Amino acid sequence: MGSTMVCAQVAEELQRMGASVVVLASSFTGPARSVFENKGIHVKVGEDLESSIFDFDYVWVHSQLLPLSFVKQLGVVSRNGIPAGKELPVFIFNHMSALDSSPDEHPYIPLLEETLATAEVFVSEESRDALAKDYDFEANRGIAQWIVPNPAPTVYAQISKVGLHSDSPKHIAIISNHVPQELIDASALLKASDIQVDIIGEQGVVREVTPDLISQYDCVFTIGKTVQYCMMSSTPVYVYDRFGGFGYLDAENFEKCAYANFSGRGGITKSSEEIASEIIEGYPQACAYSDAMHPTWTVSYGMEHVLADLFDHLEPRTSITFPYEEYENALQMQMRFAWRYYRSWDFELWMHGQNRNLEDRLHHEQNIVEEQTKEIAQLHGEISALDKNLRRAHEEMTRKENQLRQVYASHSYRLGNALVAPFSILKRHGR
Repeated sequence: MGSTMVCAQVAEELQRMGASVVVLASSFTGPARSVFENKGIHVKVGEDLESSIFDFDYVWVHSQLLPLSFVKQLGVVSRNGIPAGKELPVFIFNHMSALDSSPDEHPYIPLLEETLATAEVFVSEESRDALAKDYDFEANRGIAQWIVPNPAPTVYAQISKVGLHSDSPKHIAIISNHVPQELIDASALLKASDIQVDIIGEQGVVREVTPDLISQYDCVFTIGKTVQYCMMSSTPVYVYDRFGGFGYLDAENFEKCAYANFSGRGGITKSSEEIASEIIEGYPQACAYSDAMHPTWTVSYGMEHVLADLFDHLEPRTSITFPYEEYENALQMQMRFAWRYYRSWDFELWMHGQNRNLEDRLHHEQNIVEEQTKEIAQLHGEISALDKNLRRAHEEMTRKENQLRQVYASHSYRLGNALVAPFSILKRHGR
């Protein structure tokens, strides 16, 4: 989903900058669909585009996927050269991670980028360095490599806290889908100090991280892209999550944090007490650092500036030569397989989402049944108590009736009734 969001943000920013953008996707389902539709981005679904490669100025590539017709056209260019009066598009291959768990972010198709790329862009220096081994060194020599540091859309800088910070943190967000235990424990300590802590993510409330959301908090615990969102708005950010981290972003740790895409990798694990103490005691310095760096960050991490700088420095190739005679056919087969794999993967993710929704609904219904069972048991208890009270009242009434019969049948009652009878007669006649 991270790469999908980057694609949507890049497309939206390019449209805002005046470009005409079309996105080709293997599938178009789930939450991603609404993201693109809400941004007014034109998406085509399939393995191909019925367009000429010469209709495009730039081709921004995720996961090394190219339309099948592009492969065929590039094969023609490889054999016959670029037609007169035409210019190849600039091919930019984007890489969002170097983790083994994200193989789609690696250059997994041999010699593809070495043959076509004008530029290879990486989310961080860590990713660039880790992926270097996946390229043919000699064939890749001379291809521009850029760090595009997961920049944030310009809109995140429009609600800035520069000079407007509170004296101490009163409202904090943990923005994560994998909150480590030490952060949960730290949040309990902070709450004990009358600081409100919200979890945004799967362990709390799932919400889109918008500029308005960021603006609600004095500081944020997070890693990854949300760090850039905070930087753009001068929101003090504590870089920490499942990989450990560095604490508040500051001049001492900034380069190490940026090297690993603000993931927390390369940092240390802290205790909940350390985290809670640092959040409170380090807050004034974190605010001052964020304010001081804000003018720099809005340029170096602002998407408009980053994309404009990248595109201004890139020129299309003047020729393309496939590395061997049958490369076009091999590339077609690899592309077909890749497109279909991603379509299957998307379906698997969709099914997982459906299963999770069903499990959530089942859990919700089970909770309702459990609560209703408790209510029924409580009502049964109340009915049983009322039944006991009713039996006691009935027994008491029977006992009183028996006592009353005994009174009526007693010699004393009959004698007393006979003695007062004349007075009752006189009283009636006296009226």
